[in-house]
Amino acid sequence: MNADRARRAHAIFTAALDWPNSEREARISEACGGDDGLASRVRKLLAASDRGTDFLESPALAGRNSTGAPWPDAVGDYLVVGVLGAGGMATVYEAVQENPNRRVALKVMRAGMSHTDALLRFRLEAETLARLQHPGIAQIYEAGSAMLGQNTPSPFFAMELVKDALTFTEYARRHALPLRRRLEMFASLCDAVLHGHQHGIIHRDLKPANVLVGADGLAKVIDFGIARATEQAPGGASTLTLYNDSRKLIGTLNYMSPEQCLRPEHIDIRADVYALGVMLYELVTDRLPHDLSACSIPEAVRVITSDDAPRASALCHEAAGDLDAIIAKAMSKDPEQRYAGADALAADVRRWLDHLPVEARPASTMDQMRKFVRRNRWLAASIAALALSLVAGTTVATWFAYRASVARDKALQRERDLAVASEFQESLLRDIDVAAMGDQLRSAFKESIRRAVAAAPTASESPESLDAFNRLTDRVNFTALAIRSIRDSVLKRYADSIDSQFAEQPALRSRLQQQLASTFNSLGLHADAEPLVRSALETRRAALGPDHEDTLLSLHSLGALLSTLGRFDEALPILREVYERRARALGPDDVATLRSGTSLGMLHRGRGDLEEAQRILGDVLAAQRRTLGDDASDTLRTLNNMGVVFATQEKYDEAEACWRELVERRRRTLGEDDPSYLSSLGNLGALIQARGRFAEARPMLAQALAADRRRRGDLHADTLVSMAQLASLFQESGELAEAESLWRECLQGRVTTLGAESPATLRTQSALADVLHSRGNDGEALKLLQPALDAQRRLFGDQHPDTIDSLKRMRAIKGSQTHSP
Repeated sequence: MNADRARRAHAIFTAALDWPNSEREARISEACGGDDGLASRVRKLLAASDRGTDFLESPALAGRNSTGAPWPDAVGDYLVVGVLGAGGMATVYEAVQENPNRRVALKVMRAGMSHTDALLRFRLEAETLARLQHPGIAQIYEAGSAMLGQNTPSPFFAMELVKDALTFTEYARRHALPLRRRLEMFASLCDAVLHGHQHGIIHRDLKPANVLVGADGLAKVIDFGIARATEQAPGGASTLTLYNDSRKLIGTLNYMSPEQCLRPEHIDIRADVYALGVMLYELVTDRLPHDLSACSIPEAVRVITSDDAPRASALCHEAAGDLDAIIAKAMSKDPEQRYAGADALAADVRRWLDHLPVEARPASTMDQMRKFVRRNRWLAASIAALALSLVAGTTVATWFAYRASVARDKALQRERDLAVASEFQESLLRDIDVAAMGDQLRSAFKESIRRAVAAAPTASESPESLDAFNRLTDRVNFTALAIRSIRDSVLKRYADSIDSQFAEQPALRSRLQQQLASTFNSLGLHADAEPLVRSALETRRAALGPDHEDTLLSLHSLGALLSTLGRFDEALPILREVYERRARALGPDDVATLRSGTSLGMLHRGRGDLEEAQRILGDVLAAQRRTLGDDASDTLRTLNNMGVVFATQEKYDEAEACWRELVERRRRTLGEDDPSYLSSLGNLGALIQARGRFAEARPMLAQALAADRRRRGDLHADTLVSMAQLASLFQESGELAEAESLWRECLQGRVTTLGAESPATLRTQSALADVLHSRGNDGEALKLLQPALDAQRRLFGDQHPDTIDSLKRMRAIKGSQTHSP
């Protein structure tokens, strides 16, 4: 078909869109003047515009239209090579731009629409795309108008073409993506939608067809044709109705929120959250929650606003529990019950991926557990005993004694029961609150003493004695006692039981070991975590291969743990390997890849390679700000680490800027009682101290240490950091007795927790020697400093910052001895 006939077919097609269905066929025949080939082309274009349940444009998929629809030779400076999609408002072409030479998706408004509000929507879409710059949103290149054979020019805009694209859900199906990879891709989509929300844009038509995934596996949001601003735009653009002149809904019913059906003028970003929830449901189950393709619009609206969808877990057993709850919360019919934004939804999905507690709580958890109890009363009784043991500090071995009863069940039922039991066990380990247990121990201990004194027959056990005893008791850290009790009476026995009880189930054994190692790490018991992580890694590497996500999780855990323990030479090849494997398998901007980059950067900081640490962490931070947002927990963690590196380099202005931003963001998003906020406050206080502003720093450091002692106990690595920060302040402000006491406690704690030759322990030993020298006790100072310096030289070399500090202190002590009378 030549260009003139192509333009004629397109002109008839656009006119036919306005003809009543009852008259359309006759008027097409009349307009085509008996040319059957021309009429056939027009009918195929009309068929392309009516596909599915979409009431707007079809997706701009990168491939020629299967209908063989005609196209103009050129639109402006763009050579048209194919039709990608067509709809009531516009046609999307594949086109070639000569300079620069590239293929683009070219969206051209159809004739006859320039005097309707469609023109305003078209322009708003172009303006919207121009405002959004995000790797997950198709970028606009140019907007303009061109003469296409009619009296008035046709508006168009050229945008990024997603090569070899499939729709979001089709890509997942076609590539048989596992659930974890689907959810990671979904979380990245939420990041792109969040970018739009942060720029005041509600998409209003999110659906798989408007999220394209190319051969590179990166998802791109397209088609902002009915997007609206969250605030009034010039010319009333933000208040465009969701209904056209004939009261037909504009949007896609399958993904439309209840309020978008009923109160379109009042919708907010939670309408997009609902659509994301539907997409998540479809991504997990490969089905829509409600298939409305055969429904009339009134019936569809009734279903959307009134009928509950089947739980996702009914279609996908992997969704049972927290993931089911996440989907249900995102799809709640009441906007107030949904996630407040795409970022909150993405955060919960990532928590699920990281085996962390989620914000959403499944409404059906008790029903699920009740059915489990009815099937396995003895096993349930043992799990209840386990829960009690965690509170009281008793053993969990009873739980495993009843495993023999489960073996009598059918194989499938047995696997389901094990999944429920392990999920319950993990939730218990996640929810250990040692601070609360310490408070309970303190209260119980004091109450016991009070009762004993009240019943005492002698005057020596008087209320005055009780007051003295209480003051002494207040100096005991009951959180630390609770941690030791849990470790010795529960966790160590649990670790011993895993190998014997789950020897024939390596996948479950490695999962339990990994979770238990995480619990040990969270309690500061790093030495206890190492053998569990190594065992989980060995099992997963043998069963799943070196590139499986679970293998890489264990590999990263091992590298990070060794780095925490100061065994940098062992950790370096491990963290390099996991970073390279994740970058290759998941992409350089994947959340897991970036976490590996953060760990690798901090390892270089520990080794004293500060320039390399700054380079790696700077790249990671820029990627996390771009993909996750400024307030994401991973972004803030890297921002903190950048401050650490800057402070170590004595780039105090840069470090203070990082930590002040960090403190403010964590205060706003987490609250002033959150441990992460208090840790940030401690770092900022230490920096302010380093800049000589002792009075400003003191309350920050004291508050951080007090909170860490209560929440984590005296031996946790974070508590010891806070302890060292306050001790350093005492030392620099001349309060040497207080500094000596705190450095001694910190040294003993680090020897116990991290080992005698960890970098942190050796730094503490050197700092204590410096205080002793200042107090005139050079003999003990040398006994501490010489072995610390020898170990630092052996482990790190003479050029490491820690070695240099100890050398300076050694020279100062020996110099003072030389000049003493």
